[in-house]
Amino acid sequence: HDGQHRFAAAVKARSAIWYILCEDFTVLQIAKANANTEQWKTKDYFNLYILEGNENYKTLHDYMQKTKLPFSCALLLLSEGTLGTNNGLRQNKNSIFKKGKFEVNYKDKANAFWELVECFKKFPGHNSRSFIIAIDIVVSEGKMNFTELVDKFNNNNPEKFKKAGSVEEYLTMLTQLYKS
Repeated sequence: HDGQHRFAAAVKARSAIWYILCEDFTVLQIAKANANTEQWKTKDYFNLYILEGNENYKTLHDYMQKTKLPFSCALLLLSEGTLGTNNGLRQNKNSIFKKGKFEVNYKDKANAFWELVECFKKFPGHNSRSFIIAIDIVVSEGKMNFTELVDKFNNNNPEKFKKAGSVEEYLTMLTQLYKS
């Protein structure tokens, strides 16, 4: 989608093709130039840096494939070790991501967190953004014994656990489960 449709149309129409040769033009500069005619999406940058062989982006890709987590959750877990609720942090990470400066700083912590989330895998919504943030809050606040929470989940018919629309709803459900 970087001009190939125009190229194909020009070939089919047997018309001239105008181009400019630029030496030492980086892939990122090409992406920025293309962004003037077509808005690049985060996915486009993601694929670009993977193709360039950036190990941090490959790690993020592999983590997302393994966990099926939403992009923003996987990005923050691997780079910050937590999800937090700071939208400014998320916006800043997105900007850094598009510039090719994303770094994996907390791979082990992200994997350990995923193991906690996997304790709820009988619940179909266990990898939804809201549920994951709720689990992150439960773990970081330390007000519940996590092992006890998981035991109660497994012993109280996990199929009854319902998908919710917000972090707050999941926190309420988890708290009620824990107190049961």
